Amino acid sequence: QLPGGIISSLTSATFVAWIDFQGSTCGQRVFTLGSGGLTGTWISLDMRRCNAIVPAPVLWFQDGAVLDSFDGSATLTKGAHMFAVVIDEGSNSVSWYLDGTLIQSGALPYSLSILPDTDNVLGKPPTLIDPYFQGSFDELRIYCEALNQDDVNALMDAGPDVLP
Repeated sequence: QLPGGIISSLTSATFVAWIDFQGSTCGQRVFTLGSGGLTGTWISLDMRRCNAIVPAPVLWFQDGAVLDSFDGSATLTKGAHMFAVVIDEGSNSVSWYLDGTLIQSGALPYSLSILPDTDNVLGKPPTLIDPYFQGSFDELRIYCEALNQDDVNALMDAGPDVLP
């Protein structure tokens, strides 16, 4: 469980996670930030597609309806990985990276300020339907700014436990 109120006050942010993925079940989440379960509002980094283990930040909107989701073509293999999700309200964009490579970017569906971030969790689904994350966490960082490609690459090169 992460503290409440750590996201909704931000206008831009970057979420970086180093994980060791050992799962094969769809529906696992690396993190979920928001609240409300099936009827809630949240953003999550999700292993959502069931025909292949493909990470996809999924932005949910009110009443649990998917407002937008980003898939891409990256297949997540078992082992160590670094994810970065960059939310830039200034340019109205969200981008996500896997192991330092930009996988996809698109328009930001909504402002971080609408997130009722009282139930911010690592590895735990917002509902009882989906499984817990199968793997371990090395490190999670939340930056209060939108990092660029060079910043993400520097983090990937340095690895966890090394501050910029």
